[in-house]
Amino acid sequence: MKTQESLLTDPLLLKDPEVESAFAQKTIFWRFNPSLEKAFEDYRYARILKRVIPIGWSGLLLFFTYSILDALLFPSQVYAVTILIRLSLICPVIGLMMWCSKQNWPYRRFMPLYALAFFVSGAGIVGIILTARLEHIVLPYDGLLLMLMFGYSLMAMPFVWISAISLALCVLYVTVELKVHYPKEALLYNIAFLMTANIMGMVGSILQQNSVRTQFLHHTLIQRSRELLMQESREKTRLLASAGHDLRQPLHAMTLIAEDLEQRLPEGQEQHSVRQLQRSIKHLNQMLGSVLDISRISVGRFKMNRQPVVFTPLANELIDEFQGRALKENITLRCLGPADATLYTDHILLGRILRNLLENAYTHSGATRIILSWRKVGGHYRILISDNGAGIPADEQSRIFEEFSQAKASQSKGLGLGLTIVKQLCQQLELPLGLQSSTGQGSTFWIDAPLFDESRGNKLSREALDLRPQRTRAMTTNPAPSPQSGQQVTPSKRVLLIDDEPDILQAMAQLLQRWGYEVQYCQHMTGAEKISRQWQPELIISDYHLENNQNGAQVIQVIRNTLKKQIPALIVTADNELNLAGLIDESTILAHKPLQPSRLRMMLQHLSTLH
Repeated sequence: MKTQESLLTDPLLLKDPEVESAFAQKTIFWRFNPSLEKAFEDYRYARILKRVIPIGWSGLLLFFTYSILDALLFPSQVYAVTILIRLSLICPVIGLMMWCSKQNWPYRRFMPLYALAFFVSGAGIVGIILTARLEHIVLPYDGLLLMLMFGYSLMAMPFVWISAISLALCVLYVTVELKVHYPKEALLYNIAFLMTANIMGMVGSILQQNSVRTQFLHHTLIQRSRELLMQESREKTRLLASAGHDLRQPLHAMTLIAEDLEQRLPEGQEQHSVRQLQRSIKHLNQMLGSVLDISRISVGRFKMNRQPVVFTPLANELIDEFQGRALKENITLRCLGPADATLYTDHILLGRILRNLLENAYTHSGATRIILSWRKVGGHYRILISDNGAGIPADEQSRIFEEFSQAKASQSKGLGLGLTIVKQLCQQLELPLGLQSSTGQGSTFWIDAPLFDESRGNKLSREALDLRPQRTRAMTTNPAPSPQSGQQVTPSKRVLLIDDEPDILQAMAQLLQRWGYEVQYCQHMTGAEKISRQWQPELIISDYHLENNQNGAQVIQVIRNTLKKQIPALIVTADNELNLAGLIDESTILAHKPLQPSRLRMMLQHLSTLH
């Protein structure tokens, strides 16, 4: 994003027609077109209001100081009047203006009072001079001169106003001096000096005003440039969201089709080719996810939502997600930590961080053992992901968090964005991140998440604790074995699929049928209601975004209401920005596309136990 300095020097930004026209019309008595002049008036008024309080306090200090000097230097009959003028007239007027500046009055109400306050203060100085003259005490006009300079240089009133009031005060002073028969020669000298000071003040005032106008135009350019950049950022965000959704849809279909092909084909060259295809699809999905994540971070798309998070269910979910892959790749996956650990952080972003760290351990370490653990350290929990892989040399450890960087010993090649995303998300959440590793000794990545403190006044909501509350009870220091790890669950026989993408419907239907399910599918709510009445599904799988602005959560609820049953359901979406925590319950799971078949199978087996 452009800095303020670059915004002021970028020639493209000076092409704003209104601002460019204002610069072209610059004269000594510079004015803008009506709309820009009104904006400038508001801008100048805001600057004046910021000055009133410090100027007011300095004025009060000066007049209190001069009151003390009056008492020390003048006879009692003089200082009785001069102190009265200073403390009973001028100081209250100053205090009144300080109060008015806090009332959010409109410009045309405040400014006349502001100008009147200046005139009254100046007239009070003239009154003090008159009092001294009547008592035959020589008091110079310096007090009035200081007041005029104070007005020209500090009060920042419009040029016409300050000049007119200053001239009026000079006329009042001359009138008073004539009334008391002040020597004409000395008076002429005083008049010449005051007029010279006034002319200098006027020139300085108009130059200052033009300088403020130039500053206002630069400020306007910056504001409009920021608005333009924000609009571009919003457009990029919409593009990223659209691209992420549209690209994940075909990837999801490809994943399901490849899994179905693998199960259909006999062992041999064809099976080997399909597995290569699956690896390529998986690699493509990982790269796409990394690119979209780093893009969302760069435009500030990720929003933090700190809340109490019971960590055990999240750890259980992560272990379940990676368990099938661990079994297939002969990797031991363990989970160790106290079951009552409660953190105060963002549940979704913490999950993203840990998934990326686990993915990094699987993909790049060459490990045969990976451990997710957590322990209490002071006022936080330290979460560690350890492996017994190749390790990372000391001279590469700081570099691996940079974009497009990987350790030389990495067992796989990718974009090198996974750890960059981890680092940036940790920075957003203010979670310390660290690494302990050495060549041949494996690696341990750790983050420190703050401990939930009940004194914050936050209550542990059911959504904050776990999107699937019943799993919390099964969690101990090691996760309960998932159905994929040997525990076979009899699947529900009737599954209703709902998705507006025909390719996804067909691919998933074929895959589920091969797993032993009876499948019916449709693309919208009307079809889902009709099938449900006639066929009564035992499990529902629905895309979230459907035709005619409908969504899967609505369709699932309609079916449940129709059949008067809490049918277990899986909502699948390609929208990673979606937050459905409020719609998820004990019978509903949320998953994101592209969904790996092993994870899909595990979720279906889990839902089957709820039927």
